Amino acid sequence: MTGTFLPADVGRDIVFGGGLATITGYIDASNVTVEVKQAFPSTIADTGAWSLLGTPLTTCTPGAKDPVGATTTLTLSDSGWRDEDVGRFVRINGGLCRITGKTSETIVSAVIEKELASVVAAPPYAWTLEGAMWGGPWGYPRCGTLFEQRLWAAGSPGFPQMIWGSVIGVPRDFTLGTEDDEALAYTIAAGQSTTILHLAAARGLVVLTSASEHSARGGQDRAITPTNIKVEHQSSLGSSFVAPVRVGGELFFAQRSRRKVRALSPSQFDSEQYLAPDMAVLAEHVTESGIVAMDYQAEPDPLLYAVREDGQLATMTHDRDQEVFAWTRQVTQGNFEDVAVVPTSTGNRVFAVVARVVNGVTTRYIETFEAGLHTDSAITGHSDAGATVWGGLSHLEGRTVQAKGDGIYLGEFVVQGGQVTLPRAARDVEIGLQYITAVKTLTPEFMSPSGSAQGTQLSVHESQARFLNTIGATINLQEVAFRRFGLGVLDEPPRPFSGDKSVGAIGWDKARAQTLIQQTLPYDFHLLSVITHLTSNEG
Repeated sequence: MTGTFLPADVGRDIVFGGGLATITGYIDASNVTVEVKQAFPSTIADTGAWSLLGTPLTTCTPGAKDPVGATTTLTLSDSGWRDEDVGRFVRINGGLCRITGKTSETIVSAVIEKELASVVAAPPYAWTLEGAMWGGPWGYPRCGTLFEQRLWAAGSPGFPQMIWGSVIGVPRDFTLGTEDDEALAYTIAAGQSTTILHLAAARGLVVLTSASEHSARGGQDRAITPTNIKVEHQSSLGSSFVAPVRVGGELFFAQRSRRKVRALSPSQFDSEQYLAPDMAVLAEHVTESGIVAMDYQAEPDPLLYAVREDGQLATMTHDRDQEVFAWTRQVTQGNFEDVAVVPTSTGNRVFAVVARVVNGVTTRYIETFEAGLHTDSAITGHSDAGATVWGGLSHLEGRTVQAKGDGIYLGEFVVQGGQVTLPRAARDVEIGLQYITAVKTLTPEFMSPSGSAQGTQLSVHESQARFLNTIGATINLQEVAFRRFGLGVLDEPPRPFSGDKSVGAIGWDKARAQTLIQQTLPYDFHLLSVITHLTSNEG
């Protein structure tokens, strides 16, 4: 601001560094008397460090009331206009004007944005001077969503608890009004100082803050309007900076500590009450390092991907209809940093930002999950005549890779000069980084004549795994034979196997009877079930 006071400033507020004072009297351009409501941090405020709030308390008379787009004048009965008022809005006589130029401290020119009801003089408190709430010292909203044909925004630094809804059907118009289709603003009364972090649509407008969760709807089962909005506090869990994802009718969000994943959805008994159960309660170790990013894949399988702070990828299979919620971890030779799911004509495609160390330098790649490939950061290639030297591997220079030629595993090779040399010619290859698929069962619980088997001596007689279209695996680190013999199987890739494979006893152990099943080669692996035969000995 200019740093000069005007007679019409009496009654306006001065804010500075958390302090607040109301101007009670005008002395001259440099001096006013004030009533201090909240103490200022200092008696000296630099230019730009303090602000003058409110509307000049004097009568304002418009020169014209219509049409929209016409130029008019706004005349004050006492000095009150400033240079910085140009660009601001004046709400007067049921209309809205945008100031376009200053003629004097009592007269400004303006454009009519909304027709006025009349040109009568508006006394103090009957008109308002409104500035932009975005930009400059106030900053911009940090989150937004679309709901009921409005673009909603919230969480700006200057107004951390306020939400704005655009004009219906005009997502870039946030000119406030009172008609049902006009834009609106609303401050969330959370009971404590908090910041809105996320907005989402989940059977209503959901507002997630750093300390609580709220729902916003129109009252009496109507749409939200400037005069009809109902905001209800739902819970006090608190959200993190990780963007939530919509999963069916639920909204999955990472709680403030980023250790818990909550599923926010309306109660089946009361649609206005939202519940937020912890979806990681049975697998807390899966999110132990904290979640930094999430996204959801609906097809071909419903999967929630959550990137952990330590670079691993936690994945939850989610099927509410079948009551299936199962977590697992995906570990690569590098660190996952972000994940995004992109819809395609055939389903969803998952992309990930992965940081890998190549030749001693950390390099980031955008990689995609590809069905049918069994190595990471892989390339595929084809040669009609067959080839032993395959290039295109400069992104894995110096790394040890696995190679599969014509469906047959050929071994491990070190990438040199962006290529590898295979021991024999191959027409079709897959070459990439190894990953190991591992499934480890929990110790089963069963009742013995004297009670629970937990804590007793347990002996596994046989571990039996049921596979579907699988090529190669180990059970409790023991190789399982999958190769078939007979006519017509030589010089062909191994055929997938469906059925049961088992290994024998692994001995006695105290309170533990687990089965470890692994796939270390770049082949298909589908495990349907694990059957364990064991004995409990209480002695």
